[in-house]
Amino acid sequence: MNFQKLIEATFQNFAFWSVLLAAIVIIGVGYFIEKKKIIASGWEKVLSRIDLVIAIPALALNSFMVDTKGIEIGEILIIILIGFVFYVPMTFLAKYFFLKSNMSRTLSLSMVVVLPAGLFFGFPILNAAFSSAQDQKVIGIITSVFQISFWIFLATAAQHFFQKPIIEKTDNLAVAHERKYKFTWNWKSIKPFISNPVLGASLIGFTLWIFQLIPGIDFVPSLADPSKYVSITRFDQYIPGFDKILKLISALAAPLAWLAIGVTIGKVVWKVALKQKIVWYAVGLKNILVPFIFFLITAFFAWIGKASGGYRITIMSYMAIMSIIASPTATALVSYAILNKREPELVSQSISFSILFSFISLPLWMVFGTSLALEMNVFLA
Repeated sequence: MNFQKLIEATFQNFAFWSVLLAAIVIIGVGYFIEKKKIIASGWEKVLSRIDLVIAIPALALNSFMVDTKGIEIGEILIIILIGFVFYVPMTFLAKYFFLKSNMSRTLSLSMVVVLPAGLFFGFPILNAAFSSAQDQKVIGIITSVFQISFWIFLATAAQHFFQKPIIEKTDNLAVAHERKYKFTWNWKSIKPFISNPVLGASLIGFTLWIFQLIPGIDFVPSLADPSKYVSITRFDQYIPGFDKILKLISALAAPLAWLAIGVTIGKVVWKVALKQKIVWYAVGLKNILVPFIFFLITAFFAWIGKASGGYRITIMSYMAIMSIIASPTATALVSYAILNKREPELVSQSISFSILFSFISLPLWMVFGTSLALEMNVFLA
């Protein structure tokens, strides 16, 4: 991987720019529909419900429909660990970026800053930079295992923060104590998380993926090539229509969320939205600072692996996971915001502006961030 190839894979990549343009256009369609009142008010809630209950769970499940062969198990475990080391502290510490805001904004925007939508935006660059079938197979494995922590936190922490009761401040200590919110570990409290379709699909997908490591489980003939045997957990390889149905439903996740974003933005005046300093602040954190923090974490793990000789993180793995973190905010968050009436306009504005700013920030992270990673000489080229 050299600098010239990075430039070509990013700035001359029509597929990459097409994804960003598609997002902007579909958001614009939603905005136009709302402004012209073409559809009755409130239809964005239906879109959000379909997205959270059907499309996003399908996307989560589909992300695990990849092989386990082609990459060292040690590197897989380290990539999973990096995901949790990043998401765990960032999920609970991101709120400190918004200490001067009210609690509703703090909780909502902290998720906007942390959770990315890498499955749509980063892949075209990776596919251009690593064009061989084997490389793309490995990239599929890397991104799937790294996203384990993302799907878990999207279905638990994000849901919790968007549903968490807002306790207004008061000078009355007795009232403050009575109002104090504390999460309790009982069935009533955890049921919403257990029943979250996104979490269920993620756990099922990961279980099916990990079962492929069982020796001798590859005994089912593939539909595409009957001479090739696949794992019984790879339903997409031998059940007629399963792969097509799953991919079609998965493909709805982003467009539905983009439409909902456009509708929500259509409820506010654009001039007011553009003057929202907190929105631009959140976008700066999401697109610049958070990827930089992740870069440092990943480089640290790569340095430990090289110094100890216990494992190595390849530059391909670095690019794959950075393409996720450096992507715009996860569009699923707008569904949580709309359904829970938790700053939907602010969240929608932040996501749409994050997408716009990604025209600049994502290529820079993929080109110059990768070049810096190569110069550090801790990743395996």
